[in-house]
Amino acid sequence: MAKRLDRPVKTTVVNGQPVRSLISPQEVKKTIMRANKWTAEQYRKNVDVFKNKLRAYEAYERAQGVNVATQSPVTLLYKQARTKERAERRGETYRPSVRMTRIQSFSAYSISKGRNVYSNDTMAKRKMDAKVLSDISSKMGNFLVTHAEEVEKIRKIFGDNPAKYEKALSIYAEKVKAKRDEDMKTTGEEPIAYGERAGSPDVPFDMDDLREALEEME
Repeated sequence: MAKRLDRPVKTTVVNGQPVRSLISPQEVKKTIMRANKWTAEQYRKNVDVFKNKLRAYEAYERAQGVNVATQSPVTLLYKQARTKERAERRGETYRPSVRMTRIQSFSAYSISKGRNVYSNDTMAKRKMDAKVLSDISSKMGNFLVTHAEEVEKIRKIFGDNPAKYEKALSIYAEKVKAKRDEDMKTTGEEPIAYGERAGSPDVPFDMDDLREALEEME
């Protein structure tokens, strides 16, 4: 039996208690089309293209030893659409996440070809390696300098593997930059890309903890 991918959910309050329920496929499609100003035909084509890019991204990460769950392209596009509409209501400029920008940078090969291209030492794979390293430098510049000693330890272990190097840095950044409550428990359900959150206390870093965290993802 094929594995069921994650589907968008909403939370409503019933008798004072939060209840989570699936959002209908029709509402998901309507939201994505509205946020992107797509016609039904554009929706179909763009979802197909995004799905191929997403599967290529997943193949690239897995080939380097990063455990990536197979994701629903429609769910990701729905979450992006909700963020776009929320930004518009607030009069803010929407900026795609690092992950969404990364996914969109992959070529939309057929799923089987994309897996082959990005899992082997091809020109496309080498170009993506360079992009990952460039993203690390541009998105984490100040963080890399501030934590140069620990970053160098991570680079020596994972530097030959861009995807895993990025994941290791992200885990480390989350450890030292995540917001915590007075009991030192991490707050918020979703980690922020590259751990760019301010106002948290420093947390001692243990390289063995990082190794174990990465091993658990494999």
